[in-house]
Amino acid sequence: KKKKKCFIFFLLRSLLCCCCAMFNYVTTIQKPTAVTASLKCNFTSNEFPNLVVSKNNILDISNIKPDGLEPFTQLTIYGEIAKVEFFRPENEEKDLLMVFTENLCFCILAFDEKTGEIVTRAEGDLNEKTSKKTDSSYFATIDLNEKTSKKTDSSYFATI
Repeated sequence: KKKKKCFIFFLLRSLLCCCCAMFNYVTTIQKPTAVTASLKCNFTSNEFPNLVVSKNNILDISNIKPDGLEPFTQLTIYGEIAKVEFFRPENEEKDLLMVFTENLCFCILAFDEKTGEIVTRAEGDLNEKTSKKTDSSYFATIDLNEKTSKKTDSSYFATI
């Protein structure tokens, strides 16, 4: 009788463990801390410049004030950030951010002062089925006037 109780207890415990093992939730406890890129630009206003810091898939944007850095916002990007560049078209008052990911997706971000939010102006995918990934680091140049002509050995070249 005692062996039967032990066997039933063991059987129930085994079934319970199997059921619990089917539903796992995996998450990252700590956000990325290694800085992969940083730049200074006037993204949110012309009054105070901004420090934009890229950490894996997170963009930290801070205001640079005379008394130090003031955190502004933190954005999570889908994908690992490969390159961040800023540029200012002729008709814009503030800089825009162009973010490239490791899987060759990109987005152009702008700050809307009316709503106080960061908006996506454009997005796209630079992947080509016939090309191969490069072993070297990513290189990005933004030419607003289309006056620059440059030959490179890179595997990817795109005009957006």
